[in-house]
Amino acid sequence: MKSYVIVAIIVVLLLVGGIFLFSNQTSIPPDLTVPTPTQVPAVSSTPGATTAASPVSSGPKQYTLADVSAHSDATSCYTTINGNVYDLTMWIDQHPGGRDAILSICGKDGTSAFMAMHGGQGRPERELATFLIGVLK
Repeated sequence: MKSYVIVAIIVVLLLVGGIFLFSNQTSIPPDLTVPTPTQVPAVSSTPGATTAASPVSSGPKQYTLADVSAHSDATSCYTTINGNVYDLTMWIDQHPGGRDAILSICGKDGTSAFMAMHGGQGRPERELATFLIGVLK
């Protein structure tokens, strides 16, 4: 009798664990692209920071090209791509193509460089989206 109880407990634990694993999986749609300015969610100007949702949204943080150009080296690297602003500082030393590829677009519009190397490729576009901080005014 006790062995049936133990087996039943194990089966229940496995079912609960399986349900938990499958319910926490997220999938990225294959057609994911770099968001356009109208698709950009409101984000904090500090990468990694979270903010509480407010009833009245002021929209995404807006930057001018002058704002972006003030972040033009390895200590603070902002770039614009397709009208969005990205803080790539943390990506400089992680970029598979080398740090010079990122440093070359710090402080300016990197759309043509990004599109020439990665245009239409899902993985680079998804990776870029993680560094989004706002939109270009």
